[in-house]
Amino acid sequence: MYDRLASFVTRHWLVVMLSWFVLAIGINWLAPAWDDITHDGDLAYMPGRMTSVRGEQLLARAFPENKSKGQVVLVLERPGGALRPEDYRVADRLAEQLQPDAHPDLGIIEVWTRNSEVVGDKLTSPVTAKYGQATLVPLLLSNEFMATKNIEVVDAVQQAFAAERARPDFPAGLELGITGSAAIGGDMLGSAKESIKNTELTTVVLVVVFLLLVYRAPLLMVIPLSAIILSVAISMDVVALLADYSNHADWLDFKVFKTTKIFIVSILFGSGTDFCLFLIARYQEELKRGLERTAAIQRTLAQTGDALVASALTTVIGLGMMYFADFGKFSYSGPTIALCLMFTLAACLTLAPAMLQAAGRFAFWPFKDPTRGDAGSSAPASEPVAPGRMDRLWDKSSTLVVRHPGLILILAVALMAIPAYEGLHVPLSYNLLNDLQDDRPSVVGTDMLRRHFSPGDIGPLTIVVRQPQAGFDTKPGEQNIALLTKALSEIDGVDTVRSYAEPLGDPPGLFNPLSQRGRRKMAAKRHPQTKATYLSQVPEFQGDVTRFDVVMKCDPFSLAALDVLNRVDARLKEIQHEPDSPWKNAEFDFVGTTAGKRDLQAVTESDQVVIMQLTVIAVYAVILVMLRRPIISIYLIISDVASYLMTIGLTEMFFGWLYRDTYEGLDWKVPLFLFVILVAVGEDYNIYLVTRVFEEQKRHGRLEGLRRGLAQTGAIITSCGVIMAGTFMSMMTGTLRGMLELGFALTLGILLDTFLVRTILVPAAMALAYRFTAEPAPLSTRDDDEMSDDGPPRRTPSQKTPLEPAERVS
Repeated sequence: MYDRLASFVTRHWLVVMLSWFVLAIGINWLAPAWDDITHDGDLAYMPGRMTSVRGEQLLARAFPENKSKGQVVLVLERPGGALRPEDYRVADRLAEQLQPDAHPDLGIIEVWTRNSEVVGDKLTSPVTAKYGQATLVPLLLSNEFMATKNIEVVDAVQQAFAAERARPDFPAGLELGITGSAAIGGDMLGSAKESIKNTELTTVVLVVVFLLLVYRAPLLMVIPLSAIILSVAISMDVVALLADYSNHADWLDFKVFKTTKIFIVSILFGSGTDFCLFLIARYQEELKRGLERTAAIQRTLAQTGDALVASALTTVIGLGMMYFADFGKFSYSGPTIALCLMFTLAACLTLAPAMLQAAGRFAFWPFKDPTRGDAGSSAPASEPVAPGRMDRLWDKSSTLVVRHPGLILILAVALMAIPAYEGLHVPLSYNLLNDLQDDRPSVVGTDMLRRHFSPGDIGPLTIVVRQPQAGFDTKPGEQNIALLTKALSEIDGVDTVRSYAEPLGDPPGLFNPLSQRGRRKMAAKRHPQTKATYLSQVPEFQGDVTRFDVVMKCDPFSLAALDVLNRVDARLKEIQHEPDSPWKNAEFDFVGTTAGKRDLQAVTESDQVVIMQLTVIAVYAVILVMLRRPIISIYLIISDVASYLMTIGLTEMFFGWLYRDTYEGLDWKVPLFLFVILVAVGEDYNIYLVTRVFEEQKRHGRLEGLRRGLAQTGAIITSCGVIMAGTFMSMMTGTLRGMLELGFALTLGILLDTFLVRTILVPAAMALAYRFTAEPAPLSTRDDDEMSDDGPPRRTPSQKTPLEPAERVS
């Protein structure tokens, strides 16, 4: 198959090149813009069985008039003193500028101020000598907190702030800030957008620099870069077309996320560069052995096609296993990246060789054509090619590994042991606020809010209760709500509880109706908005559905908030099981940022176990089909799993040291993406090595074939690993902590795989195994460089080069 492909590409190179360029233009003309079809919002893509999803659905049906899913909170603070009348006028102007009518496309449902009924009194803090006073202007949004529309909301608020600060009568000393769940989500998406832009630019620059350092020939840099850029553009346009078609087709469920672009760019540029480097290295090798250019390209494709396809398939199938995840972002993103990689593989097997054929001897300009003998001749040169410095280095290194495999293997395992053990117990963080840089507007605004209000105000926990025939709109039902409100308010970590019995979140219990607090409480309870907010008015749910808003004392994004939620959940279960409990048949569901985080943690931890197992099985199957050596295939998988454990252990140790007191754990996305990519991509290099080792063993026996295979692939696989690590390093130029951690881990993992696993662990173990097994006779007694039947011999057995020492290594 690869012979026929090679023959077609070299004979019809112009047709191949034109076909790719025409395809790129046509697909781009048909495809919608990437930003028009991509999605975002982590909590919107969880399975329907999760409590936060059930709660959102019930909340939408039982309280249709309350469409708020997120909020942006404006904070106006006067440090060190009380707010002045002119400060309140600024708050009023900001509220007026951000009314729903002024921004109909931003999802703003309602704006609250200190003058709003029921809740207005709660929006201004007491005056303190240390922090002064602040007032809040909440914007209730129909957008989920990670919806892309929140970027525009945050921008609109910042523009309103800028307009106010530019006024000549803006009060001196007044500070403006922005916080709230949607503001934090908007900042995260804005940071992700910046990360995508930085990653794209840095990836291209690094690949260009690495290719120039490897080849120092402009065309040998342009050829792989052109093939990769074209395949990336075509694959992303195809993905956009599929996503757009999915919006109109019932049978296809295909979604794409904005942040997926970071992985597409990094993986396709890294893998595509590796494919092209491997091809070009083998092409140069064939030229040096005496083949003319066309024959060299054909033989290169014929000899390396299996290895390239198998190495790509390990990544494709590994990423494809993410389809079986319950979390939508995993199940959609993995297959999407895998599909894009197939286009890059196709380009490297067809377009890159066609461009090499078209370039001819000019591909190596300004350096000498590596063809031995006269240019264009198929006859071998009479003089051997002297090895370079890197060739001698890898020859010595491979000899050392084969001669002392036991000692080297022990030292390598000892080096990996401690970080690998650490990698078995890595804490994970779901604190989205910690993912942002300290100077982001929502982080600054959250700190302002914490100085004056409970940090839980930026994202209260909503409990939606459904109980058939509960009669919540009756006097006994109201008493039951009051008792449950009291029980919830007594839980450690809960600041206030707002309900039909306590709409203002006042401490439950007896009160003096003649006092100011009592009159305010009575007015709030009688207000029609209170009943509409906390008791469902939909006929289907009337009297059967109520809600509680729990404000915690801690940040709703923090680990402490998850602990509070778990205590609330446990307390509700206890109340349900009490004798004669009025809540025995009640269904409690939780809605809000903290509830979504807890469900996200549960579903991703489950997905992590399933996908890791499926990835190992799938990648092992590919290697087994390719190599047909079960024991070696198992060892290759074990070596990459050990590399993963060492990598994530070192990553956890490094960031624990870097962040110190603020460190809660690695970002929750790091383990899964690191495992899938590292195991899949890591097997690429193992396949490159082992297939070449087997090829050499057919002619030279086990140990010498192992040594030759390691020596001859050392430089090129090292170059591949460094370039792949460089593309992942580009992810560290982003502004999200999670992306920085993942970029660091992937870079470290690829470098460890390149310089430790592939160089030491795999060949040392193979050499050690060969020491204790009988050596079979070589399958072929032909010289290493003897040609196939369709070409002339490259050398006679006496024509040894320094790359091929005569003595066997035992």
